[in-house]
Amino acid sequence: MNRRDFVKGLAIAAGGLAGGAALNASLNGNDAVAAEGRTTANKMEYRRMRRVSGAVSAIGIGGSNLHRSSPQEIRRMVRYGHENGVNLIDLIMTDDSPFASIADVVKPNRKDFRLQAHIGADFPGGRVETCRDLNRIKREFDRQLKIFATDYMDFGLVHYVDSMDDFKNIMSSGIWRYMKDLKRQGALKNLGFCSHTLSICRAFVDTGDVDCFMTSVNPIYDFSEENGKLAVSKERMDFYRDCAKRGIGIHVMKVLPAVRSSTAAYRSWNARSASTSACNMLWTVPPSRAAS
Repeated sequence: MNRRDFVKGLAIAAGGLAGGAALNASLNGNDAVAAEGRTTANKMEYRRMRRVSGAVSAIGIGGSNLHRSSPQEIRRMVRYGHENGVNLIDLIMTDDSPFASIADVVKPNRKDFRLQAHIGADFPGGRVETCRDLNRIKREFDRQLKIFATDYMDFGLVHYVDSMDDFKNIMSSGIWRYMKDLKRQGALKNLGFCSHTLSICRAFVDTGDVDCFMTSVNPIYDFSEENGKLAVSKERMDFYRDCAKRGIGIHVMKVLPAVRSSTAAYRSWNARSASTSACNMLWTVPPSRAAS
């Protein structure tokens, strides 16, 4: 498998490509993404955040479209990523059929991977749906541990929280307490959430419990065009800087599809994104320069 085939097959990729590089440049002046992390012989860059245990590869593998690939293709993609230093795998899927193929590669190499589970994503009948029933959430988490033959997940994110009512329910129904208990027990190494909504992100971060979270950083949600260039909104920029000061990791999703849908952004970045048009992105804000 060559690099182009690998990138095209990913449903979520992470790293210093278009949108991530633009935000990083906003945070770090003109230093771009190479300022933080370590790079190995395979050229992979790794992020370290103060609150996040261990290093995370700048590029990660996710599953939104993996169900469209054969088990053999999925195993090939994950192996290729592993061979080239990818250690982050996000486990939110359209359906759960890719789990077994991913697990075939992860299980004999568990210490090399950082698995990111979405707490509150259930798969009744194999198809994903958002769930807030604590008993179902517990069963699904235990099921995923068994699939991957592990006793912990590296990241546990509350799945898809975009309303304040949902946030309040998560805090009052025992879901957040359950996740904190998992972390105390070592079954979750890092605690977080997934949201597109800035007010919800702030509410979670203000609990003081969050180590990392997944959100969108792309032209549709976060960027505006100024003098032919993309700029992050000041409100979001201030929030990202605050997270960086706190040492909280930010995992960024779905950047490149939004880039393609933004005409001005796509014109300016077309050459850089042409070979990676099937990718979404996940990116972690470097802490030291972002706080400046």
